Amino acid sequence: KNSPSISASFRSIKNFGDCTAALFPLFTMLAHPYGHFLIKVPNLKDDERDGMDELGKAVKRLFGLDFCLIQCTEKTTPQDIVNAVASWYWREDEKKGSELKLRKAAGSIHSMGAPSRSSSSVDIHERKLPSRRASQNIPFRRPSRQHIMRTTDTAPIQTRFPPIWIIRDLDRAPEKTQFYLLQSMARKIIHVDNLKRQLPEYHRVIATHRTECSLLPTLSDHFLFSILGGLFFKSVHLLLYHPENRKRGPLVNMDSIEDFKKFETRVSIDLELTGFSRDIIVALRHDSRVRVGPSIIARQHFRDVLKINALLNATDFVKPHDFPLIAEQVLSHRIYLKPNFTQISTREVLFKLCGKTLLPPK
Repeated sequence: KNSPSISASFRSIKNFGDCTAALFPLFTMLAHPYGHFLIKVPNLKDDERDGMDELGKAVKRLFGLDFCLIQCTEKTTPQDIVNAVASWYWREDEKKGSELKLRKAAGSIHSMGAPSRSSSSVDIHERKLPSRRASQNIPFRRPSRQHIMRTTDTAPIQTRFPPIWIIRDLDRAPEKTQFYLLQSMARKIIHVDNLKRQLPEYHRVIATHRTECSLLPTLSDHFLFSILGGLFFKSVHLLLYHPENRKRGPLVNMDSIEDFKKFETRVSIDLELTGFSRDIIVALRHDSRVRVGPSIIARQHFRDVLKINALLNATDFVKPHDFPLIAEQVLSHRIYLKPNFTQISTREVLFKLCGKTLLPPK
């Protein structure tokens, strides 16, 4: 299936029609302000692990955005996430020849090129007090209160971090690590050395999970959509090693992505279709097989992905036949089934509601 809108907007990828399965999720990721998405891989094989590396290279090739790879285990801590991001920061600065010190105990970073803290947040031990000669009979004076008090800056420090975080096996991470990742996704801020560090504008998280209902409900709710990994990784491989992929530099100019961010005003949705999307979420909440249904955020995300999908398909309105596929991508990871219904998947429940129980208006 070709994508006429992407070909019309970006002439550099007009011949990448066979890579639609990878282009649509990646463009949706950047068009939405919180375009984090999940990749479901029931059995993570070696080729799919290599696909995560190829995914980062494809994002770098398409948009010119840097990325970092993070592997999660049962013992992954929030400091490990910081170390993984800081290691990329350290490698990039080492290439440019800047002096960088990596603290061995906590693994935090201190760079001469990074923005320095203000004088109000510097401890007294970090100040250079005037030296006192032993021969001088100067009585010892306790430092004034203004030097002892330590204040904390409210504004986050602007620091350069990779915008794309590719995380393997997020469902294996402990809850405290998932909460730390939730903070970076919701506020685009991480804490390093008890100081707020501002993440880039295009900060996105791409994570893989193997089993359903394995993430925290609050964390799952902040992921925009979820896709299957098999077809997606094959399309990413075709995109990275495409014969037309010979241009130096990014294939897509980031300034043109700003047009896709205006999907809220450029695409209209009928009132009946809006009511139909609401009915799908209400029916999922009242389903006897569902333990936890979609939240209020899911309703807004559902409409946003419908509009972005219509914009990528070169239309300015939402079509009813797009609802089953978009509902599967946006709502499948937000549903938690009861323990008695483990033999069925959430995608089967969604297809039944969208295809048989609730018919879209004609």
